[in-house]
Amino acid sequence: MKSPTKIIFILFCSLFLNNKIDALTNNEIFNLCRKDDNKKECVRNLKIRRYNLYRGKPIEIPVKPFKK
Repeated sequence: MKSPTKIIFILFCSLFLNNKIDALTNNEIFNLCRKDDNKKECVRNLKIRRYNLYRGKPIEIPVKPFKK
């Protein structure tokens, strides 16, 4: 009885828990930087971070507070 439950658990984990990288597209980067004062620097920094993410290097993610 233990082996079928283990197999189902492994299949479930392999389907839903994967190492897929979801980086920002160019349009999403431009939309994020649209409100920023220094647009060119914002776009450049985000593209560099995306490139480093694809290469597997650790990146620093800024957290912006949510305004109500």
